[in-house]
Amino acid sequence: MNDRFFSAGAAQRTRLLSEGKSGKGPAVYWMSREQRARDNWGLLAAQEAASEPGRGLVVLFCFSPSFSSASSRHYAFLEGGLRETATILEGYNIPLLFLYGDPGEKIPEACRLLDAALLVTDFDPYPEKRPWKKKAAASSGCPVFRRAQYHTGVDRLPQKRVQCGHFPEKGRSPPRRMAPGVSAA
Repeated sequence: MNDRFFSAGAAQRTRLLSEGKSGKGPAVYWMSREQRARDNWGLLAAQEAASEPGRGLVVLFCFSPSFSSASSRHYAFLEGGLRETATILEGYNIPLLFLYGDPGEKIPEACRLLDAALLVTDFDPYPEKRPWKKKAAASSGCPVFRRAQYHTGVDRLPQKRVQCGHFPEKGRSPPRRMAPGVSAA
């Protein structure tokens, strides 16, 4: 089903979470982890799916009333960044709609109201969000896809850590990076 909406390359990096009936409305991107308009692979996959003539693209962001005891300062910072993202998306005629409530309920509700062709979301390892995504996938009514992990194109976390900064000479430490015009003491 991936190749119905995506090119071969994008289809390899998306995972079908839930089948459903494709509506006549826009492709919908649920912005969750990747809260930006540029370098956002999930958004690009949704944009590709929206490239069919007459089909638009809508981006949804849902503010959860209780997210890991986030403070009002966190929400203020988040809102500022999302306003910048909305401005960038406006330049491409892509609306960013803000929802408030349980994302597992609000996202599918919006998909049904928009008669969404499909829903695309990004990979998110945060455990608190898994039930929301599962619930949204089950009740959206349209096909739901998840874009693979942003940096690796793989839909899972790395199995082992790669040691960075290896210096073969014994006792040699990594170089210190200095700001321009500052010398090492």
